[in-house]
Amino acid sequence: KRQKVRDSDHEKEKLRTRKERLKRKYNITIEHYDSMVIAQDEKCEICNKCLKGKSMCVDHCHKTLKVRGLLCNKCNSSLGLLGENIETLNSMIGYINKYK
Repeated sequence: KRQKVRDSDHEKEKLRTRKERLKRKYNITIEHYDSMVIAQDEKCEICNKCLKGKSMCVDHCHKTLKVRGLLCNKCNSSLGLLGENIETLNSMIGYINKYK
């Protein structure tokens, strides 16, 4: 019984922490996040990979801080590593097409 109480307390703390982080980092509520998950059918907006049951990354513009959508970790990291540079992304597409 004690373990169930500890597990329940742990889950409540995780949810509280998640709510606070969403509000602090992205200025959105957990309800807004959940509505985005539903609107995207629990899929990454870039690669369309199903992320059912997994947490999704909140993608946002680093200049305006505006939330754009939810992505898988791989797509979110890729955008960040490329500095969201459209010219670099286009060059990468050209490179891949060149060696098809």
